Amino acid sequence: MIGLIVITAGISSDLLQARKRSAAKQKLDAERLRVVQMTMTSVSDIVNNCLNQMMILRLDAEEFVPPETIAVFDEAVREATTNVARLGSIEKFAETPMEIGVGLDLTSVRNQIEVSSGIS
Repeated sequence: MIGLIVITAGISSDLLQARKRSAAKQKLDAERLRVVQMTMTSVSDIVNNCLNQMMILRLDAEEFVPPETIAVFDEAVREATTNVARLGSIEKFAETPMEIGVGLDLTSVRNQIEVSSGIS
């Protein structure tokens, strides 16, 4: 009988510790995500300010640059704006190797947005 009580107490203790570890991990993951989101908000502000300045330059260059070049420029700005917006709305993140180091996987971010918005 005493053995059963000791075993039950041990199992209860193990379960309690597992719940505490799980709660601590969830809290840590939430904090990491918050830091990533804050960082991306800052990056978004910096990049969008730069893109706005580039659009002013584009207006000045329109009369001197071929329309095809302006179209390529416009597409690059559109793509950068879209990718920065995606990163700013991230809810879960996955890593991917890049030439300059490890980065956020834009494919997983794109999929999250498509699933949450019903886009297929």
